[in-house]
Amino acid sequence: MALNGTYTKTLPGFPAVSTPTYVKVEQIQASKLSAIANVVFHSADKTIGLDTKQYIFTPSVATGATNFIEQAYVYLKTLPDFAGFTDC
Repeated sequence: MALNGTYTKTLPGFPAVSTPTYVKVEQIQASKLSAIANVVFHSADKTIGLDTKQYIFTPSVATGATNFIEQAYVYLKTLPDFAGFTDC
């Protein structure tokens, strides 16, 4: 699973740059109370690494809950940074 969309990166002193992007959760560090998703942003053709970020969320450990990686993608799509991103 991964996400496709347009990622905008802003650096101090430079104009914002928007790039078609492929986003993948590379790693999850989790406990019952919290999870950290290590997320990698690539160019849409997956040849250039654009950025890496960490996102913290509260995972569900209820019976029948999806795995933490799937939960991370669901969580990411609730954030403004991922508005308009779709599953791929």
